[in-house]
Amino acid sequence: MTQNEQRTKQGLNPLTWKRGVWLLFAGLVVWCGLSVAQPQPPAGLPPDFFQKLAATHRPSELTLRQVMQEMLADLQSVITGIALDNKEQVAEAAQRLGTHKMPKGGLLPYLPADKQDQLGVLPAMESIIGGGAQKIIAAAKEGDMAAVAQQITPLLQGCVTCHALFRGTPGVVSLPAGATPMKP
Repeated sequence: MTQNEQRTKQGLNPLTWKRGVWLLFAGLVVWCGLSVAQPQPPAGLPPDFFQKLAATHRPSELTLRQVMQEMLADLQSVITGIALDNKEQVAEAAQRLGTHKMPKGGLLPYLPADKQDQLGVLPAMESIIGGGAQKIIAAAKEGDMAAVAQQITPLLQGCVTCHALFRGTPGVVSLPAGATPMKP
């Protein structure tokens, strides 16, 4: 005799029983979801920092290194646009640069453990890159390539600040524990 036949013999409707189990399960999920404390943002960051990032940056399946390669290509496109006096190229590349993709998993997994206490600089870096890109876009739309060129230096300072936070020693490749470098 199957379980459904046994429940029917006992006067229990199998569909009612299954609905009851699902309702109990759904209630448990809701209760657990409401009772779990929401994660707090890391110290030194505004509470809405990651929400603002999510609103202005596109999610991706790229690694941080791949995102950086795209940002480098966009920066090079801005510089090429300045040299060619191509305001559309400059504005489009600066737009991509200012709203660059987020790496898979967000930023924190890529931050070295010994630098977790320096997260407070992230909003300033975001302001330098995003704000600098907006200034470049505005100047490019006006056709003022001299003003665009003047904005490159502060933008590059934002790059250097970010690299100082996320990189280890320049020129030294960080490998996960137990990994060995490839032999040529």
